Amino acid sequence: MNRPGLRHLWLLLGLVAPRASAACTSYGVDYSSGGSYYIDGTSNQYFSFVTVFQGCTQETISPVLVGPDDNVYACSDIKTEPSGTQVTSTWYGSSKDAA
Repeated sequence: MNRPGLRHLWLLLGLVAPRASAACTSYGVDYSSGGSYYIDGTSNQYFSFVTVFQGCTQETISPVLVGPDDNVYACSDIKTEPSGTQVTSTWYGSSKDAA
């Protein structure tokens, strides 16, 4: 499955949780310091990433990937609790922009 324009995507966790406390933090298990991923646009593999939340109220969030062309790609929802638990979000290759 060809996914043109998705060669380099920067991970952006849209963690806008208005009810979350100020101490709510997330840590990327497989990336750090705003790092980037290389995603092969010709691959038919899903892309997943792992995050750990600490000190958050119970929320469901919708992470997104943002490409160098500023297109936004929705990933699967993840929960912010229980605290300290690794959660995985996946992008399933949809070329639709996130709403």
